[in-house]
Amino acid sequence: MPETKEFCLRYISYLRGLYLLHQNFHWISSGANFYGKHLLFERLYKSSQENADSAAEKIVGLFGVDFLDLKIQSKLIQQFLEKYATNDDIIINAKKAEEEFISFSKEFFDYLEEEEKLSLGMNDLIMQISNDQETAIYLLGQHIEEKLMNEKLSNLAKHFRTKIAQVQDTNGLVEKVKSTLGVYLGNKNWGEVRVGDVSATNQEGNVALQYAITIPPNSPPFVDKTKYPGGLNQFKQEVMNVVGKQDVGNMVQIISVNGQ
Repeated sequence: MPETKEFCLRYISYLRGLYLLHQNFHWISSGANFYGKHLLFERLYKSSQENADSAAEKIVGLFGVDFLDLKIQSKLIQQFLEKYATNDDIIINAKKAEEEFISFSKEFFDYLEEEEKLSLGMNDLIMQISNDQETAIYLLGQHIEEKLMNEKLSNLAKHFRTKIAQVQDTNGLVEKVKSTLGVYLGNKNWGEVRVGDVSATNQEGNVALQYAITIPPNSPPFVDKTKYPGGLNQFKQEVMNVVGKQDVGNMVQIISVNGQ
């Protein structure tokens, strides 16, 4: 097949493929922002249909009807649709399809210019169509950005709902703190240690946690200045750090050790 004919057939097949792709995505749009996607794809398929019609008439006028061989078009359109006509993510697929067409449009333009077959009318047509398709890429990109932002906001909302649930569940927090301190102190091997009363109150998302610990008076926080140079205050801070890992925001801890 002569190269000019091949370029023309590929160009018109891209436009007709984009028309079919966007029209089908218009029909199958669903999920979040359904109506926005539905309208966007309607705009895109109508634009591609008009551009395909204009390009076909220009090609026939410049090169003849043989440059629109329908059998070859159908094969090229099928190859194009097989790449992008999936239900994975129609916005992303549509954007990739448009980007591939824009890349080919430049090849087509450069070829016609180099071969001195680029009439003023064809020049204007390719530029106008490319402008339309670049707008399509921009609009599709905006939808992708919006989707990513909504996903981030959704994840943040889930995170804060979890945080709020943790803060509000003071009974669950008390049990977690008792269990955590029991394991932590039990691993110290200091002899008899005991976790006394633990209570938690919640007011407007701020948790006040109060608890008492009993440890032997001859344990390191009282007698070993090497391990605990800060004495009892250092031990209290150590314990509060352990409890703080419960991942509850805005938690104030009030702790007493052996009544102090």
